[in-house]
Amino acid sequence: MSDVAASPLAVVAEAGSGPLATILVGVDGSPASVRAVEWTAQLAAVAGSSVVAVHVLTFNEEFSKDAMSPDTMHTWRRDREVELKQHWLRPLADAGIAHRHRIVEADSVDAGLLACAAKSQVDVIVIGAAGSGGVLGRLVDGTSSRLTHRAKQPVVVVPRAWTADS
Repeated sequence: MSDVAASPLAVVAEAGSGPLATILVGVDGSPASVRAVEWTAQLAAVAGSSVVAVHVLTFNEEFSKDAMSPDTMHTWRRDREVELKQHWLRPLADAGIAHRHRIVEADSVDAGLLACAAKSQVDVIVIGAAGSGGVLGRLVDGTSSRLTHRAKQPVVVVPRAWTADS
């Protein structure tokens, strides 16, 4: 559904009773992630929310990046954190939104986001739709599908068609 929608799609597993105090947004530097951060900045500004931005390192990503040496691993992770703080989260900083970031390791992106959501007691999870559209896009974008089925919090999937001017 999120691959054809023009507006963000929210999936709510359980009815919430309070305000949106804390929003978790999944970040990875992709165009989908950029849309999710921009949308989150707008929501947080209106709701007065703080944001937890989470980048999940999976075993496959770790193995491909870190297999060279301990020095390479340390440098790569440090570079990734700098990129996260200086570039990926810029819309939050520019909007004056209180935010913090976490880089976590997990078997899958959805598992890492769900673990952080539980630990940080967030009120909503936001991610960008990454699928390529159609049936293939729904199969490829398994993270949003798994999140919407497993999360206890509402999940907002920001579609490819959404822009900050929407």
